[in-house]
Amino acid sequence: MKSLRASLAATLTTAAAAVLVAAPPAAADPALAVSGISFSTGHVDVREAPAQVELRFTVTGADPAASEIHGSIWYAQYAGDRQIGPTEFAPYDNVDPRTGAARLSVHVPQYGATRHAEWRLLKLTATDATSGAATVEGPALAGVEVGVTQRVDSARPTHHVTTLWFGQSSRVVDPGTGVTLEYAVTVSDLQAGFWTGRLTLTGPDGRRARSAFTVASDGRHLTCGAASLVDDFFDHVLCHVPVDIAAGAPAGAWSVARVTLTDRAGNTTVVRRPAAPVVTVVRP
Repeated sequence: MKSLRASLAATLTTAAAAVLVAAPPAAADPALAVSGISFSTGHVDVREAPAQVELRFTVTGADPAASEIHGSIWYAQYAGDRQIGPTEFAPYDNVDPRTGAARLSVHVPQYGATRHAEWRLLKLTATDATSGAATVEGPALAGVEVGVTQRVDSARPTHHVTTLWFGQSSRVVDPGTGVTLEYAVTVSDLQAGFWTGRLTLTGPDGRRARSAFTVASDGRHLTCGAASLVDDFFDHVLCHVPVDIAAGAPAGAWSVARVTLTDRAGNTTVVRRPAAPVVTVVRP
């Protein structure tokens, strides 16, 4: 019995020692880090023409075997503490993981809401799809901006026409679950460019239905509402605007009551009761 106890004690002692001297788990691959974020210049004058400025930064911790580093940036124009217009978005790729040196061209338009303003970097992401990802935003980007002297946008957006979208009938059957009416709104703004709008319909018993539409970018293509923009220009756009009529709404005629349009400098046009086709919603 004594021999058995001694053998068991020795076994437990050996196991405990093995636990104590076991090697710690391997450290995880270091996360990506971004440093040296800055614009190539502190100020640009675009009164004669738009310009391009370079955003520079370095990504470290990438896997040298990765094919590339890629990510996105978000930036916006400010006058003091007030943001003017939309937050711009742009993806990037083809950054060599061996050096991590990134050089991105950022477009600075010619028109804005004020003569003097700043374009500020709001967020930056980076990934090599292997070592993880990095996100830089908030106070870490304080001071990453480029001042601009620009032309002041003196014109509001121009509403050209609101009509029915291709294939939309002027008579629609609602089975009781609601319907969607699709409109086409054509807008131009030759200075800052069109940004966002709202289409309001009025129907039976004073019912209202509304839908917002916005020029959006994935960094390579522009859309307005649900339609792609021809030639990727902000200054003359065709917007696809679906408007939902809720289930339970009474049958009857729906007409366009108001179109509200805002450009990228914050100027707004309101068009009340524009000439537009009436859609009649009927029950089966």
